[in-house]
Amino acid sequence: MAIRTSKKLPSGRAFISYAYQDEEALEQLNNVLQTYSVTPKPFPPINVAPSEMISNELIDSIMDCRSLIYIDTPNAQGSRWVTLEREYARRSGKPVFLYNPETALIELDERPPLDLPVFPSYTREDKEKVDWIIKFMREERFFDIFLESQDLTAGDSWIKKIESAMYDRLKRGGYTVLFWSSKAAQSKWVQKEVEASLTDFPRQVFVSLLEDVDPPLALMEKQALRLYGEGPYGLDYRRVDDLIVYLYWFMQEQVSIKGEL
Repeated sequence: MAIRTSKKLPSGRAFISYAYQDEEALEQLNNVLQTYSVTPKPFPPINVAPSEMISNELIDSIMDCRSLIYIDTPNAQGSRWVTLEREYARRSGKPVFLYNPETALIELDERPPLDLPVFPSYTREDKEKVDWIIKFMREERFFDIFLESQDLTAGDSWIKKIESAMYDRLKRGGYTVLFWSSKAAQSKWVQKEVEASLTDFPRQVFVSLLEDVDPPLALMEKQALRLYGEGPYGLDYRRVDDLIVYLYWFMQEQVSIKGEL
């Protein structure tokens, strides 16, 4: 089978992003690339401890390649990890290609990177734990996430600044991430932020549990992600990975919805 391409071809080492259900399509692509100067680098399933993040090794693997090729199938379109891999490569300036197994066509995917706006809602009682998460998301995973320590300056009206930061991100298709704990449940500011988000953007609130506590009553029907565990800060770092890939995927869905309107 000859490779077909509408534009530029990948070359050198290429990270292969695919859903693990698509092993047959992966084998097909590997066979196609054998006749060209492309070394495919798929990422195998791995297991890590609660103190480690799968995405760290994954990102290192992407950055070790010249480009990324993702296998475009319904399985991949529904995969949060494929979304993360593709969008991280795009954000890093790597050429991104898509491969269609039905047509054997490789195309350069020239879509712009995802906008990744996030507003974190949490109580200062949980600041040490949450700060690590949101700084990591901002500095290592390209999120446009509000950080009080960096985004508030002397003389700012902090209430207006925080409200503006939240609404700006939600209007752009981002999410309020509620970091929920027994202490957050007692915070009037957290309650106000959640109520404001739910009033105008009810689908754009995501609950992350810092402790084994029930989420707010208004959010009981929404999916809640457990972050607590046996790693540093009382967190399971694998679940922090889950938070990141969920948000990448949710924001990709927001883009798809807007494109269909």
